[in-house]
Amino acid sequence: MQSQKRVVLACAVLSLVVGLNGCAWMSNTMSRAKERIVAMRDRITAKKQVEESAAAAPAQVAAATAGASADGMSHGHHVISGTGRPISNALGECVNTGFAGDEGHSGCGGAGNVAQAAAPVVETTPMAEQPIEKAEVPAPAPVAAAAPQATAQPSEELFPPATEPVSAPAPAAAAPTPQPQAAPAAAAAAPAVVEQPMPKPPVPTEQISLAADALFPFAKYNEASMLPAGKAKLKELASHIKSVGPGGLTRVAITGHADRIGRTDRKQLISERRAQTVRNYLVKLGVDPSLMSAAGKSDSEPVVTSCKGNKPTAKLKSCLAPNRRVDVAFFGDKDKLAHLR
Repeated sequence: MQSQKRVVLACAVLSLVVGLNGCAWMSNTMSRAKERIVAMRDRITAKKQVEESAAAAPAQVAAATAGASADGMSHGHHVISGTGRPISNALGECVNTGFAGDEGHSGCGGAGNVAQAAAPVVETTPMAEQPIEKAEVPAPAPVAAAAPQATAQPSEELFPPATEPVSAPAPAAAAPTPQPQAAPAAAAAAPAVVEQPMPKPPVPTEQISLAADALFPFAKYNEASMLPAGKAKLKELASHIKSVGPGGLTRVAITGHADRIGRTDRKQLISERRAQTVRNYLVKLGVDPSLMSAAGKSDSEPVVTSCKGNKPTAKLKSCLAPNRRVDVAFFGDKDKLAHLR
């Protein structure tokens, strides 16, 4: 029996403990829900107040300004509501009226944190457009024709007589549009430039031709290959040149020539080298080198043009022999150079 009482008592205590815990939990839950509802209501109320204050700011600015002017009282430069408190925006800044003053209010954060109220826009009515009266311009008075005066007549050559009578000048209002003047007469053409003819090369006083076959073997041109008969001929020529008196010889032009057999570059080389070899040999024999020049003209100035054939046969070489030569031209006193012929 006692054991059953203990069990019943234990169950009752357990039920009481469980019930108290449940009530405490439910009470806490309801308290938190109530706090959330109150906080939400406060936020909604604050938001509505801010919106109403922002919408009524322009009208309250005007009312505050008018009230300050009417009763002579100044509330600083903040917009004051009907309850006597300054109107603030969502950031807690007071709305400024725009007038001078440095008086602050509690809750505005000082005069430096005051927001400027938007100035009302004043619409102006445009002025009616007035009609423009046209000024009457008086007609120009007719100009009488001036009587002709006796003046000296200009020369007929410069000013030919007019064929039509001169009419009276027209009024200034009816002056004709000036016409473009005619272009002046073209200037006289510049005299044509007369092309000067190219100066002709000076004609040598005396000239001799040395047969290349007598100086060099066929297709040869250096001093080592020079023939004995050619050397003897050049020694004789050097002796004659040195015998010319002072002032008798001014220049000696040595020109080598080749025939048409062979390549173009080869023919030019042979003609130049033969002329240079002859000059160098005359210098060795005592002729003044400053008087002499050497050049080659390949086969551009042939003496014989009737030879036929293109193969370098003995017959063709013999026919073209006069074209293989070295010309020596002398410039100076004709009488002193006559013995060089």
